[in-house]
Amino acid sequence: MNPRENKVQELVYGKYTLKAHAYFREKALAQDSLWWYPFSKAVISSTSFASSVFLKSVFKDIHITGVDQFAKILKDESRVASIITYSNHISTFDDPLLWGSLPKYIRSNPDFMRWTLGAKELTFINPPLTAFFALGQVIPTVRGAGIYQDAIRFAQAKIEQKKWVCFLL
Repeated sequence: MNPRENKVQELVYGKYTLKAHAYFREKALAQDSLWWYPFSKAVISSTSFASSVFLKSVFKDIHITGVDQFAKILKDESRVASIITYSNHISTFDDPLLWGSLPKYIRSNPDFMRWTLGAKELTFINPPLTAFFALGQVIPTVRGAGIYQDAIRFAQAKIEQKKWVCFLL
């Protein structure tokens, strides 16, 4: 961690939240716990299901061009590179709402779902939210701390693992 990250953490978070940050960061990076996959699947599936229901109840018809090709790329086990996307978002709901538009077989499998950077001071504010967002594959990012921070190294590790990483601008 860089000095700015340390300073922000010392001022904002309680000791249990800091312990949760460290614990879930380690588990998210390794994804080797027996419980990680089912809990991550539960968070991602329930969030994307709620998003899907919301989208279908608010909009009569949703058509997304290219979603089949994108899903095919995500599922391709012989893929030799990661997938990097970016999205210009206007609210904190943009990302989870997009999940609702993906095919069920994609949004119910954490291996196919994206990892994204999220503002640590908004999403990782206590142990329950830290668990929820970590299991939802959000990487805690300290805004203003620059590119030499743990979140960027974490995203780089996911890119090296050939995962889908989405940057929200």
